[in-house]
Amino acid sequence: MINREDIKEPVESRRFEDYAVGSVCEYGPISISEDEMVEFAEFFDPQSFHVDRELAKIGPFGEIVASGLHSLGIAMKLFVENYLSKTGSLGSPGLDTLRFLQPVRPNEKLKLRVTVIDARRSRSQPAKGIVKVRWELLNGQDEAALSLEGTNFLLVRDIDADIQEQ
Repeated sequence: MINREDIKEPVESRRFEDYAVGSVCEYGPISISEDEMVEFAEFFDPQSFHVDRELAKIGPFGEIVASGLHSLGIAMKLFVENYLSKTGSLGSPGLDTLRFLQPVRPNEKLKLRVTVIDARRSRSQPAKGIVKVRWELLNGQDEAALSLEGTNFLLVRDIDADIQEQ
């Protein structure tokens, strides 16, 4: 399920220091069936091009497509299972610049590309690092179907060693 991983530390033990600016990781493929798209959308986003096969044919995409929220959920699943530290994650203050760029079609092979765009230590909490990443959920043609920027708080590996160096 890993296509590229610039971060060498296993996900189970990653800390702030492992997320270097410029590092890129890709995970997948994963796909969503038409039935899964409809089931999700019936509950969370019941627009006709997500839930009604006949109306979807004459709609903007010509067929059923995944809800953007479903696409975001798929990206989140890949992010949490493969990228985010299992023991060092301290949560996130949120996601920014969420964009739905291309429709996600039934059974399309999707992968998540995560790029570290900024990493810095917290000034007020030295045991915490702040990592900003760009997510891109890529479709079968390697086009971004979804993009966003997110920030994560992560534990620093050895706070005592870092304090002694200052």
